[in-house]
Amino acid sequence: MTTKFRPFWFADIIATEKWLEANAEKGQHLNSYSFSGKFTFEDGEPESKQIRLIYDRHCNGKAPKGTIEKGWEQICSTKRSYAVKNADRSAKLSYTGFQTIIRLIMFFLYFVMCFCVGTLLGSALAFVDKAEKIIGEGRVGEFFIRNLQFYIPFTVALVIVIRIHASLKKISRVDETRVKGKMRTLPEEVFKYTKEEEKQLIRDGQIIKRTKIGWFYDPDIARTFVEEMAQKGWKLYHLDEMGNAFYFEKAEPCHIEFVTDLCDNISEEYIDGIKADGWTLQFMSMARILSYAMWTKEYTGVRPEFYSDSDTEYRQKKKYFLLTGLPLLLFGVVCLVLEILAVYGLVSGELEIEKNTDLIPVIINMMIYLFVGIEMWAFGLRGLKYFLNSRKPRE
Repeated sequence: MTTKFRPFWFADIIATEKWLEANAEKGQHLNSYSFSGKFTFEDGEPESKQIRLIYDRHCNGKAPKGTIEKGWEQICSTKRSYAVKNADRSAKLSYTGFQTIIRLIMFFLYFVMCFCVGTLLGSALAFVDKAEKIIGEGRVGEFFIRNLQFYIPFTVALVIVIRIHASLKKISRVDETRVKGKMRTLPEEVFKYTKEEEKQLIRDGQIIKRTKIGWFYDPDIARTFVEEMAQKGWKLYHLDEMGNAFYFEKAEPCHIEFVTDLCDNISEEYIDGIKADGWTLQFMSMARILSYAMWTKEYTGVRPEFYSDSDTEYRQKKKYFLLTGLPLLLFGVVCLVLEILAVYGLVSGELEIEKNTDLIPVIINMMIYLFVGIEMWAFGLRGLKYFLNSRKPRE
């Protein structure tokens, strides 16, 4: 039995699978693995087969029956993932599960980087403020060493993010469930007018633009907004390429249901299936970190249901909150705690200030933490509200 370590292997899942295949061709066959990066191999006859690592939190350590029927053979598993192999190298399995994990990791790393940048910005202002003294006393190295606790995590996070981005590009090329070609955020079928015609209609007051900042953390805000505008005679025409601005066209009052659906993969099969049920695609995210689609459906009488049952809707909103609102709340707590500690240090005198000029960068740094913390809490609480509302029955 041989043990090998491959830290952060899930950051580049395709490279890891190729590594496992290369080991199998040398007679070292995968016996077990873990997310910590520990892989164990047992010796045997060399074999050349395609190996896939699949994440499925509902698998309970077993490959689905449908996967086995397609010719895949289970190698080993963990509680929420499994490894399979297939002699047919043209056989395909979706990377949907690991895409979800990668997006969650990316969110966390981006917040770490933003936090470090805010801190380093304050340090840079402090250095500029007393650069002459620091350089004169030869304490430049000492000054920057004190900030290693922020340089190191920022650098590590940046390296991992770059690696993950490269991995996602590889997945998009290999995974056939992905929409082929360059994905646009706005589907062409929602446009009835040319850009020139649209500009003229805006000048004539037949099309209006309204912006909703931060609605993404509580999609019910957009849902209610679009519904109210439709009842006033303004039907959603399209959104802007970022999904923040809503364009409405003058029309007869009507009822429109608006849904933001978090989906691991915006595939052609996914889009065609929902369109077949009468829904209109309004927007597709291009972000690989958090993939979602926005749908509308005009109706009379009973409000249409997008999800098959209330349990599915609840799980979807829970997942939405865990990927958006919860990280914001956690990092907002960190920022506000640091703010409280800084204020306490200034008031108690434990935060050493050599000169009055040092107060300027300190105060600026504190204001950055305060602003970021409040903003994160505001959007995070929106996400929490959206999730808690899923417990209530739909009207």
